[in-house]
Amino acid sequence: MVKLFGKHITPDLSAGLSGGHVKDAHKGPGTALYVDTENLQGSGQTLIENIIDDWPEGTPPPTRLNLYVQADRVSLWDIWANGRFPQLTVTVRGIQHFSRRQSKNSADIAIAIDAIADFVNGVAQFVAVMSDDSDFIPLYAKLKELETRRVPFLWLVTDRAKTRSSTIKDYFPNDYIHVVQMRKAAQANNGGEVRSIASRRSRLAGTPEPSTNQNGKNRSNASRRPRPAETPEPSTNENDTNRSDHLAEIADLIIRELPIGSFRSTECQPIIRSRWPGDPMASMSSARFGTEFANKIWPILGEHGVELLSKKPRKYGLTQEVKDAHRNGASSLQQ
Repeated sequence: MVKLFGKHITPDLSAGLSGGHVKDAHKGPGTALYVDTENLQGSGQTLIENIIDDWPEGTPPPTRLNLYVQADRVSLWDIWANGRFPQLTVTVRGIQHFSRRQSKNSADIAIAIDAIADFVNGVAQFVAVMSDDSDFIPLYAKLKELETRRVPFLWLVTDRAKTRSSTIKDYFPNDYIHVVQMRKAAQANNGGEVRSIASRRSRLAGTPEPSTNQNGKNRSNASRRPRPAETPEPSTNENDTNRSDHLAEIADLIIRELPIGSFRSTECQPIIRSRWPGDPMASMSSARFGTEFANKIWPILGEHGVELLSKKPRKYGLTQEVKDAHRNGASSLQQ
């Protein structure tokens, strides 16, 4: 008699369940982490780095990283993940999208199938899923059936505002939930001073940054003696500040989501629409969007090192160095 859900080891069985790139399939067991990158809405790289670098205590360390991405970006994610986490077995699978206007895809189904197969066949001894959706409660229920002791499952949700499903909060046990923090990356300049992205956004909004002395310690504005000819800086209202912060978020998302190479402003509009469908720029005509992009978003991209390749037509250039520097939070501001 065949025991359908008995735990036995079948090397590399899960690698053939769906298409994608698989590296170093011998690594394991330990925890297999399954990430629906589309659900993370452009913050996937940062969130994945944060949780792997600061793995929760009491959970077996991760040995396998399974990414579920847009089908046309499998190679890009494969290059990034294997370069960033050489100690892990990396699997990147392309996921079908059922609508161009909505982000609904089949990642939850693929994750559930792969996770059960990996656990049953001994490829992984523990399952961790990163998603703010409530689609993985059936996966937890099945693992609970298969394991008589504590369920080998961890649900990683994010601390992003208004993204977590209320079903998780209302019904799922807190003991199996871990919140992944969206830490603010720091930017270091040549003098060794550290400035956060938040301070850069404040500067773009017109709010002065705290000055530093030679030892890198902050000096309050009250300790500075005003110059005779110094005039107060114009203040900005809350709406202007919020808009500047939002434009900086748009620029961050564009750098993360666009592939390396030249691009036009119109290629950025679908990225904005997928994350912020209600943003005015999401529904602009191509001509108006190009003007708005050049005036408000391009200056921020230029600070990160994105190049203006030509003015007529306007084309921009994104390099791997810019993406790496942005991801590591160490890009130098362009003067």
